[in-house]
Amino acid sequence: MTDLPTSRLCSSKHRGRAGQAVALATAALVVGNGLRLRRHAKALPALAYAPASTEGPEGAAAPQRSTDEYVFWVAEGVTLDDATRQAVVAHLESTGAAVVDVVPGDLPALRALDLVRMVDPRSFEGAPMAQGRGAFALLCARAEVADRARLTPGTNVGLQQMVHTTLELKRHAPRSMHHVVGSHLHAAPSTAPRRAEVALAVFGAATTFVQTVGIARFVLLAALVVTAPQAAMLALAALIAQPALVFGGNQALSPGDLGAKSLMRPVGEPAEAVGTLTQIPAAKSASTSAADERRRDPAVRVAYAAEAAKGTDRFVEAPRTTCPWCGSAGLSRQLDTIDLLQHKPGTFHIDRCDACDHKFQNPRLTIEGLDYYYRDFYDGIGADSADFIFGVSDKSYVDRVEMVKRHIDAPPVNWLDVGTGHGHFPLIAAGVLTDTTFDGLDLSDGVDDAARRGWISTGHRGLFPELSAGLAGQYETVSMHHYLEHTREPHDELAAAAEVLSPGGLLLVEVPNPECVLGRVLGKYWVPWFQPQHQHLIPRGNLCKALVDLGFEILDQEVAPAHQPVDFSLGAWFAVNRAAPELNLPWMPPTTAIDRARRTVGMTVGAPFMIGGLLADQIVAPALKRYDGGNTYRVLARLPADA
Repeated sequence: MTDLPTSRLCSSKHRGRAGQAVALATAALVVGNGLRLRRHAKALPALAYAPASTEGPEGAAAPQRSTDEYVFWVAEGVTLDDATRQAVVAHLESTGAAVVDVVPGDLPALRALDLVRMVDPRSFEGAPMAQGRGAFALLCARAEVADRARLTPGTNVGLQQMVHTTLELKRHAPRSMHHVVGSHLHAAPSTAPRRAEVALAVFGAATTFVQTVGIARFVLLAALVVTAPQAAMLALAALIAQPALVFGGNQALSPGDLGAKSLMRPVGEPAEAVGTLTQIPAAKSASTSAADERRRDPAVRVAYAAEAAKGTDRFVEAPRTTCPWCGSAGLSRQLDTIDLLQHKPGTFHIDRCDACDHKFQNPRLTIEGLDYYYRDFYDGIGADSADFIFGVSDKSYVDRVEMVKRHIDAPPVNWLDVGTGHGHFPLIAAGVLTDTTFDGLDLSDGVDDAARRGWISTGHRGLFPELSAGLAGQYETVSMHHYLEHTREPHDELAAAAEVLSPGGLLLVEVPNPECVLGRVLGKYWVPWFQPQHQHLIPRGNLCKALVDLGFEILDQEVAPAHQPVDFSLGAWFAVNRAAPELNLPWMPPTTAIDRARRTVGMTVGAPFMIGGLLADQIVAPALKRYDGGNTYRVLARLPADA
C-alpha cells in the first residue's frame, strides 16, 4: 500500500513527459508546415491592373480589350468590377493560359490557409492530374475550353457549382490553369452554410471525417494543456502565429484579419468546424452535383430495388469445373468475399488452378452482372472518386513510358491505350513522348470524356476483340494497364492486341501480381482480389507463355519497380468501409441517423489504422520488393518485324 502514491507519481510523470513530447512535436510540425505554406503563398502572383488613367494622348479614352473570347464565373456574394475583368483578360492574353482562378485580395485568413494547403502555384500548372482547386470566387476561361467542358458561365454562382466548375476547367486545360490575386476583388462573407458547401464539394464522402479530424486536433491540444501545460503553450503559440508566418510580409495575398483571426484561432477554428458540420446535411440536400442528384433520384433507387428483387443468382454463370487458362480439372478454393466497396449484394469466389496457378472468379459474372456491379463505380455516383484515385500520382504512368523508351530507337508515331478509362495514362505519357499520338479504347463513356478533355486524340468505345479488325495494323504500340484482369477472355484480348499492332509493334501489359505474399497475409482485404470486378489474376509465367504462343518476343519484365505501396492502407480502408458503409447509396436501405453515426464513428476510429497502413506500406515496400517482388508486374513484348 505504501508504494501506491509513488506508483501514481511515476505514472503522472510518464504522462507528463509523453505530453511534453507530443506538444513539442506538434509545435514543430505547425511551424514546419507554416514555412511550407508560406512558400505556396509567396508564389501567388498579383494581378496586374491597368493604370487608373485610361485617356489617350489627346484626352480620348483608350480602347478597352475585347473579352468576347473569354467567359467568367462569379460566385455568389462576389462582384466583378471592370478593372478586374480587363486585368484578367490581359493576364490570359500575355501568359497564354487557358484558365485563371482569381483570389480575392482580402480573402480571410482561415480561408486563405485552406487555399495554400490545396494549391502550390509552383507545381500546379506542371501537374496535369492535380485536382482543380482555388479560391472559388472568380474564374475566367477561354470560351473554347468552356465549350469543350460543357460549362455555362454566369454570375451569383453557388459555391458547390464553383468547385465543380474549377474541377472541370482544370481537367479540360490540365497544363494551362493559373492562380492570381486580384487586389480589387473582394471575398464574400464566410458563413457556415457556405463553408459546408465548399467542404462537401471538395471532400465529398470524406467531408464529415475531415471536419471531425479538424476538431480532434484542438481536442488534442486541450488535453495537452492539462497534461503538459508549458509545452502545450508552445504548440498553441505556434498555432496562433502560423497565419502571420504564412502571409506576413510583402506578398500578393495578405489577409486583413490576421491579428484577430490568429489570436482567436484555438477557439474560432473548431467552432467554425462544428458550425460547418451542422450544415453538411443541408448542403447535401441542396447539392446539384451529378453524383448527388443521382443519389437522391427516386427512380434510381426504384430501379436498383427492382433488380435486387429478382435476386443476384442471375448475375453469375454456372461454375466452371476446369481452369479457363490451361483446361486442368484440378481446382481449389482461394477466397470467398463480398463487395467491400459498393456493398452491392452477392458473394464472390476465387478459385486457383492446381496445375498452372491461374486464379479466377468462379462462377464468373455474366455480361448483365458486369453491368450491374460496374454501374456507379467509374461513372455516375463514383465518377469523381474514380477520377481522383487515378490521378493521385503519375509515378507509375511515367515508369511505364520509361520501360518502353529503353527498347525503342525513336518514339512511336501512334499508341493505343486499351482500358484507358478517362485517359490518365495518355495524358501523362504525352508529356514524355511529345511526338506520339495517343488514342484510347474503353467500354465506358469515360473514353468520350477523355477525348473531349483532349487527353487522347481519338476514343474508341466498345469491346476490344470486337473492334480490333477495324483497327488492324494501325498502331506501333498498345498498352493494357490494369485492364486484362477485368476481362472475360484474356486470350482474346491478347490476340486483339496482336491484330491491331503493326509489324515490330510493342505490347505493354501491367496487371496485379497474384504471387505476391500479401494476398495470403491480407486475405479478402488485399486490394488486387478486388471482387467482383477482377475476373482473372494471371501469374507472370502464364502471361509470358501466352504472348510467346501468339508470336511475341518478350523484351522486358518488371516486378519490384512496378510495385504500388497501397496494400495496408487500402486494406484498412476496405475494413473501415465494410464496418461503416458510405451513406445514401441507392442500392442500400435508406440512410438512418444510426447509419450516419456509425459512419462518423467508424471513420474517426479507423483514421489511425488507415494512417498506420500508409506508414506500413512505406516500411514494408523495400523488403517486399526485394524478396517477393510486390503486388504488380509489367511485361513488354514485341511482334516480329515480318509479322
